[in-house]
Amino acid sequence: MGVIGLIITMFIIYKNAKNVFAVRFLIGYCIFLFLLAFYFLSIIILRMKELKWVELRIRIFKFVRLSFLYSVSLFLLVFMSDYFFKTSKLNSTKVLYSSVSLAFGVSFIDLVFLKKKNS
Repeated sequence: MGVIGLIITMFIIYKNAKNVFAVRFLIGYCIFLFLLAFYFLSIIILRMKELKWVELRIRIFKFVRLSFLYSVSLFLLVFMSDYFFKTSKLNSTKVLYSSVSLAFGVSFIDLVFLKKKNS
């Protein structure tokens, strides 16, 4: 559903379709993506409780390190693009949200797909 829905959504937006099916499909796809993100987040939180302290500490340190690295690199990229292309103003909240969410995804997304160990 994910990739096919994305292709259909891009086609609807490209063609600027305004019929009832297109609007309902876009609303349904947005709800699907929201529920999928909520499911992933809840599975990650539940599986974080099962981790040992050492592994959790390593993941948290990786998250903080990647958040800092991504935010610095995105700020530099925005400054460089503003210098060369005279784009819009710097929106630091979007840069911080993007870097923190990307770092969270890289650090913890494998918890969603791990199999539970029976011990």
